Amino acid sequence: QTSGSDGLEVFWFANQTDGDGAGNCSNGTLFISNHRHTKTEDGDIDFTNAGNYTSFALTEESNYGYANISMAGKATDWYCVKVSADCTTVDFFRWNDGNLDAGSGCDNELSVYSGTLNPGNRFTIYLQPMIPFGVGSGTAAAGTLNVIASPT
Repeated sequence: QTSGSDGLEVFWFANQTDGDGAGNCSNGTLFISNHRHTKTEDGDIDFTNAGNYTSFALTEESNYGYANISMAGKATDWYCVKVSADCTTVDFFRWNDGNLDAGSGCDNELSVYSGTLNPGNRFTIYLQPMIPFGVGSGTAAAGTLNVIASPT
């Protein structure tokens, strides 16, 4: 993501394995639109046309399904996705925060820092938070970023 861009908003859905609405999303398929939603364009919204989306088979691990996200040079490259078995959550992530640990299900997942960080040492992380399109105009609530140092 670069400063001043329209962001990366895509439409997506997870397909349950049995298709009856009571199935398991963690070993289904995730579909992501090929063209993003911007201020001026809707992006791909017709998922009946195979040219409008990329599909990712999910690998099931511990009640979640994981996949590496790579879409022919799109800004989604190098991300992981985590889909809950009960179909209630879908998390896109790059950095292992301890809660989204994908185990062997996603080899795109990285640690924010690798090496020895001794007391008094520091490193810089650049963040660019954005409010998604479709959120009502007004005041956004304050958020919190937690950084946890772990010995592993």
